[in-house]
Amino acid sequence: MSNTLLSIVIPCYNHGHFIQRALDSIESQNLQQSFEVIIIDDGSDEELTVSKKYSFSLTICRQENRGLSAARNRGIELSKGKWIKFLDADDELLSDCLTKQLNSVGGSDYLLSVIGYEELDEESGTTFINYPQFGNPQESILLINIAPIHCFLYPKHVLLAINGFDESDLVKGGHEDYDLHLRLLVKNIDVLCVQSIGVRYRKRAGSMSMNVKAMRRTRIDVWSERLSEYLVLAKEKDLVSALIQGWLQLTKLSVSANEKLEECGKKIATFILVNNNHIDGAEANALCKQLKETNYKVSDVLFKCIEPYITDSSISWLPQDIIDRRLLMSERTKKYFDEQWLFNVFDIVSQDADYAIYGAGTLCHQLLNIIGEKNKPLFIVDKNAQSIRFVDDIPVCSPESFDATSIETIVISAVNYKRAIEDIFAKSHPELTVI
Repeated sequence: MSNTLLSIVIPCYNHGHFIQRALDSIESQNLQQSFEVIIIDDGSDEELTVSKKYSFSLTICRQENRGLSAARNRGIELSKGKWIKFLDADDELLSDCLTKQLNSVGGSDYLLSVIGYEELDEESGTTFINYPQFGNPQESILLINIAPIHCFLYPKHVLLAINGFDESDLVKGGHEDYDLHLRLLVKNIDVLCVQSIGVRYRKRAGSMSMNVKAMRRTRIDVWSERLSEYLVLAKEKDLVSALIQGWLQLTKLSVSANEKLEECGKKIATFILVNNNHIDGAEANALCKQLKETNYKVSDVLFKCIEPYITDSSISWLPQDIIDRRLLMSERTKKYFDEQWLFNVFDIVSQDADYAIYGAGTLCHQLLNIIGEKNKPLFIVDKNAQSIRFVDDIPVCSPESFDATSIETIVISAVNYKRAIEDIFAKSHPELTVI
């Protein structure tokens, strides 16, 4: 059995002049565990060679040109690591990327880790910093591809379970990573965000991501192809609003009505009618306003499906529900809920300590998904205990009624009033460790 913890897969087609920079960035990693690098030369005009010696195991595999998906799949096939990291030949990893991402997963092998990235436009010289952050990953992926593929760390077995990347004409032109993520997340795999910049992602004229027409086409094609799987998932999860909003986003990419999107709209409308899904009144109101502005015939049908749910109430949201980094990366959220906070939670779980979680919202659900069956909290504390009662069969108690003597630690998963909650526990239950 291999002792290799991680495999870095680099597909390369006529980008051999960039490869040393990518390999040097890997050499700079402060990771102590063993890892390997596999370069797939996808039929470059000139055969790829690397003369410089590196401390890690380096394999170069040349094949006939079969495209990006096939090259990455070949890398997965050759890999020996438990974890897979993809890197393009013209991009770079920052020095602590691998260490932070491996630490973030806490030993879980059913969890994707995604780290922030620096996007460099080589033509203008401008740099854009992005910390991927979101609430429900299944909802978020229906709206946008969460981050470039280089930001993710994948358990190898989950990639094998879905047969890796699609190599069909569906992704010829781009969005093979978006298709992969749509197929992964529909399996209810959770995603963990590392609040750090770990990747330098370069954009230049002629790169695939700059081919706007092809990228728009493949985004529509991929989303349309995977819609049916998400409609099945929507029977278990409340995804209807996200499905409609995702569909509306795509209608803006096409100047004229797109036949595939017309069919997708019909499928969503049929799903709502058959399953009698409830839609939040304020969200229904906002969606109907957008539906009036589209040039699709099915918009009228969707409008009639959700019109009965319209109310005059305002949309309510929590910061962790919003994918926009500018709302999520406020100093408050960044200060309280970084990777160190998650490491502390994992320590409690791994020690089989008796603990509770304060707050039964989205962040609590994310934590429970990550923790799994290892060491669940004894109970959850929430001010709405009378209406919630249970979360995943875990009892929910009010702040006034919970038994503090039965636990050693309380984990705060409530974004709002976190500091105030900490102060309250410090005075009322000084014997408890508060995370």
